Amino acid sequence: MRVRAFEPAELPAVLVEGRRARARRDLDALAAALPGALADAAAGVAGTARPRLFLDPRHPLVEALGRAAEAGRFEAVDEALLLLDDQAALLAGHHRDPADRARLLATLARALLRGLEGEAR
Repeated sequence: MRVRAFEPAELPAVLVEGRRARARRDLDALAAALPGALADAAAGVAGTARPRLFLDPRHPLVEALGRAAEAGRFEAVDEALLLLDDQAALLAGHHRDPADRARLLATLARALLRGLEGEAR
């Protein structure tokens, strides 16, 4: 994860896909079309590169994340970072896998519940 200002300013986070991450995505797509052992071999070559998450320090949500971290609210910070990563992935066209979408929705539901419970106190 990196912190850097970017446009559009309305987005708190974006995923930037580097050359290795693009190659991994291409190899993953190739592996899905190959039979058994060839698919395993292609997946092994792909490695672990993935797009990098960038947070915009000017965005109010990122500023709030910093305040929450300073206050020691690490569980909330972790959950928010997961949601920002998922949001950026969704905007980048990822999350085609039903398990990814289910994880995103479950994390979002927990965050909403936490926010609503905090309001009631």
